[in-house]
Amino acid sequence: MYILILVAVGLLLTEISVRIFFPAPLYKLRNDESEQIVPHPLVSYIYQPNLDFIIHTKNYSTRIEINSYGYRDDAWQPVDSIPSILVVGDSYTAGQGVGVERRYSSQLEYLFDESPEIQIFNAGVSGYGLPQMINTVRIHQPLLSPDIVIMGVYISGLPRISDPFIYHQGFSVRRSQVKHTQVHHHNAYLVLSTSPFLRKIEILLLRFSALYQNIVSRVSGLNYRRIPQPTHLDNLATITPDLAQLAEELTSHGSILLVLTIIQHDKKGNFNVDELNAAQRLSTICDSLDIPLISITYHLEQAVEEGESFRIDENDPHWNDRAHALAAQALYDWITRNRTTSP
Repeated sequence: MYILILVAVGLLLTEISVRIFFPAPLYKLRNDESEQIVPHPLVSYIYQPNLDFIIHTKNYSTRIEINSYGYRDDAWQPVDSIPSILVVGDSYTAGQGVGVERRYSSQLEYLFDESPEIQIFNAGVSGYGLPQMINTVRIHQPLLSPDIVIMGVYISGLPRISDPFIYHQGFSVRRSQVKHTQVHHHNAYLVLSTSPFLRKIEILLLRFSALYQNIVSRVSGLNYRRIPQPTHLDNLATITPDLAQLAEELTSHGSILLVLTIIQHDKKGNFNVDELNAAQRLSTICDSLDIPLISITYHLEQAVEEGESFRIDENDPHWNDRAHALAAQALYDWITRNRTTSP
């Protein structure tokens, strides 16, 4: 009995310590997507069409309005006589953490206010990898007939080429983690066991124990890392033929494919060397395929050295207003310099 009391007290003290020193545990319950996405046969999932909701985090709230096509954008009403741009990408392109008017596609549209009129359609969806972006272009090219397609490629998201987020019971889940994901009462839990009974116990622990949340996060992370994963360069090699084919398809329709590399620094202002190398490799691939590539990485690095941050906040790596503005200006400069959108 004495030993049991000691164990219970030890666990209680450990739980309290975890809550004090890890107030935002590595493992987080996922309830932010329930009923916000729907399955799609070609890209696995899109946002629920015509949905209006608010994303709440510890440091900000963002209103999300979804149009009838399943994207965070105004209603699409293409006009044949007006040049148009289709923008595809992931949550960076969709503008997670910023108002819809502050993301780079919207700021690009504002830059054209005093120039020839232009239509910009944003089809960014959180979690998308390059294969889903390519399919998104193919889905909407017949309707929109864009003069330019901008593909926002998040370098940290390159693993989604081989291990994409897919639709699973109302959530977007890594394909490799589907078998370890349990949905319960509109929440998605990452669990370790396969037994239905043990999973119920795990869910209770995950709901109320920060200690167990961290245990699951660390164990699942170790298990994931034990599986050989393709490198960024491997993933780029895999997707290169698809990029080449898409560029050819767009050229046959009189359109241009333009790639924007999206890269971000960590909390300390450092850029990951592997990601910088992957970005350089992507640039080389695009050059070999005659696909124009826009990068603001150098500008980000210079500004970070001067103390500027481009993160939403310490815990959210998404681009803030300033980063979106830099991307919009770089895109605008390239487009106007090449005069590809003139009527």
